[in-house]
Amino acid sequence: MYKIKQIPEDFVVKEVNNIKLKENGNYSYFILKKKNYTTEKAVSTIAHYLEINRKNIGYAGSKDKNAITEQMISIQGFNKTKGIKLKDIELIYKGKGDERISLGDLNGNEFIITVRNLNKENIKINSKTISIPNYFDEQRFSKNNYLVGKSILKKDFKKAVDLILKDSSEKTSGFEEDVNKHISRSPNDFIGAIKKIPKKIRMMYVHAFQSLIFNKTVSELIIS
Repeated sequence: MYKIKQIPEDFVVKEVNNIKLKENGNYSYFILKKKNYTTEKAVSTIAHYLEINRKNIGYAGSKDKNAITEQMISIQGFNKTKGIKLKDIELIYKGKGDERISLGDLNGNEFIITVRNLNKENIKINSKTISIPNYFDEQRFSKNNYLVGKSILKKDFKKAVDLILKDSSEKTSGFEEDVNKHISRSPNDFIGAIKKIPKKIRMMYVHAFQSLIFNKTVSELIIS
């Protein structure tokens, strides 16, 4: 059976965008290269390292954790172009501009995927003859993402918060502590707690549930 994503180097993702670069502006643009980080975790790590508010950093889309990825990010109020050193994270300065990079500000992604454990018969198959259902993979769903999204859509905000905090000891995304502190101060304000989560992540939860429905629909169409 063939295998993919055995090591991060097996899955290389490069974001394609048309960000307009200038010599001056309120935002500095960097190429973020990362390995073994979700985009949100990498951004939170960078914000902590630079001692700036996480909200000052913007990006166009989440990239895989178990991969080598490149994407453009914007940092507001930060002018240094060198001296940023973090394990498995590299920032390459590209220029300045007046616009924050927000969700969806990209043209697409380019992929280099290494497929392992192929036999001779598999190798004879080429891209013109093979057809693979375009499922969303585990990156989109994570542990409880789709369940959180479902709870938000059903307006069961207490359950959504409970799910978000379920694995908070791992600090997987960097915002769980803010959610936990808010609930400690205001035990019944679950909407307020969810608002402590960056908007991109709140939307990611909803998109995860949408993606689950898509995958199930595709599966049913294939079976039928």
